Amino acid sequence: MSRLSKVRFLPWVGVLCLTMLVGACKSVRLQEGQHILRAVKLNFINPRDKEAPRSSDLLPYVSQKAGRRVIYNASEAEYSQSALATALYNMGYLSAHVRHSVDTLNHKHVRSRYDIDLGLPYRISNHSEEIADPIIHSLLHPSDSLLQKQDFPTERYATLLDSGARLSPDLLQAERKRITQILRNRGYWTFREDFVRFAVDTLGGLDDAWVRTRIDTTTQIYKVGQIRFFQGVMRSDSIRDAVQRVEGITFLSEGQHHIRPNLLVSKIWLRPGGLYAQDLLSRSVSALSDLSAIRTLNVNQRIDSTAKTPTINLDFYTQPEKSKELTTDIVGTHSGGNLGTIASLSFLHNNIFGGAERLRVSANVGYEELGTASSNHLSYGVEAALRLPSLMIPFRGERRQRPTKGTTEFTLSYNYLTRPEFRRNVFSSSLAYSWSQYRYPAFRYVFKPLEIDYMRFGYMDESFIATVPEYDRMLNYRNQLAVSMSLMFSYNSSLDVRRHSSPFLHNVRVYLQTAGNLLTAWSALVKAPQDNFGAYMFNGTNIVQFFKGELDYSGLYRLGGKNALAYRASLATVVPYGNSRFLPVDLRYFSGGASSLRGWRVRDLGPGSMSRSLGTSIFHQVGDIRLDLSTELRLRVLPSWELAFFTDAGNIWTIRKYKEQAGGDFDFGRFYKEIAWNVGAGVRWDFDFFLLRLDAGLKLYDPQSEYSSRWVIGQAPFKDLIGVHFGIGYPF
Repeated sequence: MSRLSKVRFLPWVGVLCLTMLVGACKSVRLQEGQHILRAVKLNFINPRDKEAPRSSDLLPYVSQKAGRRVIYNASEAEYSQSALATALYNMGYLSAHVRHSVDTLNHKHVRSRYDIDLGLPYRISNHSEEIADPIIHSLLHPSDSLLQKQDFPTERYATLLDSGARLSPDLLQAERKRITQILRNRGYWTFREDFVRFAVDTLGGLDDAWVRTRIDTTTQIYKVGQIRFFQGVMRSDSIRDAVQRVEGITFLSEGQHHIRPNLLVSKIWLRPGGLYAQDLLSRSVSALSDLSAIRTLNVNQRIDSTAKTPTINLDFYTQPEKSKELTTDIVGTHSGGNLGTIASLSFLHNNIFGGAERLRVSANVGYEELGTASSNHLSYGVEAALRLPSLMIPFRGERRQRPTKGTTEFTLSYNYLTRPEFRRNVFSSSLAYSWSQYRYPAFRYVFKPLEIDYMRFGYMDESFIATVPEYDRMLNYRNQLAVSMSLMFSYNSSLDVRRHSSPFLHNVRVYLQTAGNLLTAWSALVKAPQDNFGAYMFNGTNIVQFFKGELDYSGLYRLGGKNALAYRASLATVVPYGNSRFLPVDLRYFSGGASSLRGWRVRDLGPGSMSRSLGTSIFHQVGDIRLDLSTELRLRVLPSWELAFFTDAGNIWTIRKYKEQAGGDFDFGRFYKEIAWNVGAGVRWDFDFFLLRLDAGLKLYDPQSEYSSRWVIGQAPFKDLIGVHFGIGYPF
């Protein structure tokens, strides 16, 4: 951790530790007959069902959890006993029994014990349907289910009451929801779940339950009538500006809150005259709510009593976000005994062109005093980002509904830094498309067809550059131009409706980037100038050419309550080739820190087994390959406090052998001996809207050890084995 980081975080660490100490020392004063609830145990008696629930599945139904300051409450225990019995009944264990008892551990502590006899559940052996309306029967069993799923991807057309399924109230309720969803998407606006009834016969025994589904009601099919969209107004008689009508939808708005109707039409999936569909209405609400210019959205559904056929009128009411916002920020810095300040000014417009486009423009100035005016550091920069609420693709209409929801973003930035040794200009710009599908929101894609990073030195002190080693000079003190394209794919199982009931959470991220190919090919074609190393130059600037690939996986297993086991595996590589022998530090990887191996400080590990005596600067402690492996047990000990026990492993390596990083290259014959390892513990303070984290890691295996063994416990001083990190949010 840098000195600046220590200065900033030290007061917070002190407050956090003091709060923990006070909390740990605080005791509970017990009255006569009171006890601390030290543990809760669920004991299954003779479990005979292979699909029986686990303790972690049932613990959420226990209302009083154990804790150091939790006083046992008999009424809460009785309520939990009843809740467990009800939950088991709904799961299909119709003859389950739950008995509660209290085990006295000592004169102050007790354990709450729930003995659970599940019994055996009934299994469905036969299922039939009795549907009075033949139209409803045809809708529930479409001849082309794949065609139907194009519009309604979350629907299921096969019954849940399969032969062999465990008969349970939960399963019957899920079948009701399945049928109701299909019919409400086909115009049956008044259809309710209680219209679906079941006749159950269990006289045949546990493995021979017969179930019949009955839908004997007939309801009308509703079409969509009038659709009105109110922007910033609540009644049609308060409109002061013109009313617009696009594709049958009426738009009423006040001038200062106007969003272009052509855009809004593309976000509304229902049309006048079409069948009412609940999922399409929900999709419309989701798409409209994603617009940054809309703060609140409400939908009023009402029957049109004047229509000759059953008709539903829809009114969308929106209230706008602030269209313009101006913010300022001033931060003081203290690094290495030098004082400085950073000031920033940001402007935000949520509807710059009337199509919910979001424009953000920011400017910043930084100043650091080094003792004399001639040696002070000054930097300033500007950045602009424009985000459009749709994919801006040539020859693509705006009004049409798309199966994807996406954004297009343009960014442009410039930064200038002046130091006594040099003056540096950095220019960057990019075009990015981001999208996901309504039917599969768990999958997300980001494609950048163009990304430009240009760094140019306007002045460089000759006496300074003469002292910089050639390797460092090649990395960071020459003009660089990178023109690249990239693709990122991610998957988040918490957004996958198929996995909502799973105790596992999965996150996958794949990132691919390539740069310099077109410029290098063009330079070779026109025989552009080359530098001393044979690399092509573009207007006196080195062309950076590389390929980067990253694969990240993180997962979480819920153990019950708010306890969880989290794990992560990450592998990344960046390969310079063609026109590049070296890559700038910003494109390479480092290891160690609050989100990496927590037994090491930031940028303090690797590459490989390189001697630390060679790591004279951050330019040497970077690599082209990065491996991170972590496992973390998270235990909620108090409503807002969490303990964590973790282990991390990994390192970084270089692709090629560099004499300045001897021992840092990747070699299949020894890389596994260079995987560093630490264990550790931490505390987390959960504020609901953010989480503070304090972790301490202990080195066990250090591939850069300068002692007789890389197993450093008992060899290195204890202070050199510990890494302390303060952060916000989970490490992964």
